[in-house]
Amino acid sequence: MCIKFEKEIRVLMLPLSIFNMLRRSKGFSLQVWIRCVIRLNFLLLCCRTSEKIFESKTSKAYFLQQMYAVDVPKFTDFYFSVEPTNVIAIRDQTAQFDCAVFVGDLTANGEITPTIEWIKDGQKLNLQDDNRRLIQKNGSLLISPVHSGGTDMGFYQCKATVPELGTLVSRKAYLHIAHLSKTFRTEPEDLSVYLYDAAMFGCVIDGVPKPNISWYKDRTPLQEKKNVRVHLDGVLEIYPVQFNDFGSYHCLAENVDKKMSSRMAKLEQNANVEVILNGLPPSFVYKPEDTHAEAGSTVTLFCGANGRDTQQKEPSITWLKDGNAIDFKWLKDGNAIDFKQAQGRLEIVGRGSLKIYSASEADSGTYTCRAENLLDSDDSDASLIVLVPPKFNQQPLNRIAHENSDIEFKCDINGSPQPEVVWMKDGVLLKPSDYFHIIDKKHLRILGLLESDAGMYQCFGNNSVGNVQASVQLMVVNQSELSPFEYGVL
Repeated sequence: MCIKFEKEIRVLMLPLSIFNMLRRSKGFSLQVWIRCVIRLNFLLLCCRTSEKIFESKTSKAYFLQQMYAVDVPKFTDFYFSVEPTNVIAIRDQTAQFDCAVFVGDLTANGEITPTIEWIKDGQKLNLQDDNRRLIQKNGSLLISPVHSGGTDMGFYQCKATVPELGTLVSRKAYLHIAHLSKTFRTEPEDLSVYLYDAAMFGCVIDGVPKPNISWYKDRTPLQEKKNVRVHLDGVLEIYPVQFNDFGSYHCLAENVDKKMSSRMAKLEQNANVEVILNGLPPSFVYKPEDTHAEAGSTVTLFCGANGRDTQQKEPSITWLKDGNAIDFKWLKDGNAIDFKQAQGRLEIVGRGSLKIYSASEADSGTYTCRAENLLDSDDSDASLIVLVPPKFNQQPLNRIAHENSDIEFKCDINGSPQPEVVWMKDGVLLKPSDYFHIIDKKHLRILGLLESDAGMYQCFGNNSVGNVQASVQLMVVNQSELSPFEYGVL
């Protein structure tokens, strides 16, 4: 029993034999701060109530069992060992979503085989008499062949049910059907430049998977060389332009679906020599475009400008972020060094494009490419939004709680855009009510627990670049089962 005789002190009395067993067990850390007195084979221990008595779930459960003969419920590990991931399928071929569930030692021993079902766009798939879609023995969903009309596209989830334990639903996975748009968003356009100027052509087309871009000059595959560069984003940059670079250019976009050729664009020599001798203000041959990129990816904001001032110098190109100049020179031991060398993240490539390695959310903002010479300056702005998939800062924990008590499951998820958080119980979406409260749009609070509230709960976080889920088990017991200690968070 436990006797309080001061505000921060209590006395715990237990059989010495049990104490010796607890002392040797892992996780037991009762902090003794006064002399122990042995009386009639019992041990009196005094401890501050603020001390953490048990370091692990196991030692606390063991203590309750030994001291009060309490049959402490045990949680069963129940989770997805494999969740489905996005799939790119080819029309009239086979696609597969994988799914596997672990249920403690029960699945390993073959004692329990979870019931697996599949959901598409929030609705259960009815696979009875379906000879095209099949749930395999390992739980995976096989689709063969994939409909060419696109009806198989959508979000898929694996649903696993274990009797007397509950139901779990996996995160969402999307089935894309490989395709390539019939029109280009950006095609090369005719360009007239002086010798030694910069020439840049864009080639952008929508497709899944992302198409490969190759370039042709005068209908012959273009060979890269010292002044000719094809960027991974498909932009062709020629700098400085040589006489043999003039000609016709087009790009070819290709993925597993098909190929598409762009229009033909002419790169011509500007012969108006008198104008350039009098000086030309800066003019852009390529402007940066608004860009969305996932965190961790490499981003290039393309920019190029031509012009000649009265000293026949080409424009300088500088970059600003949110109105502040980006300084690419850092000092080390008194010497200026390249920013990429110092930080490994930013550099100027080609005529003046800005390349950002391992983009992070902090890189989001408005970027300005500024071209300037003695005659004038010109600015071109573009926004960069770095998208971050959902990630847990805090996951909910398994709980044992009394009937009629209130509990709260914590679920803190970050991402950009901020993920939407929803809760499920045994595969059914929970809607806010007088009974179920969603706190700060993320945590779940349940008021006045009933025995029927026991089961599996899941917290889902979803934004435009991904989704995550975490599951917990809630056990509800009557008031007498865990007396005298309340067995809360485990």
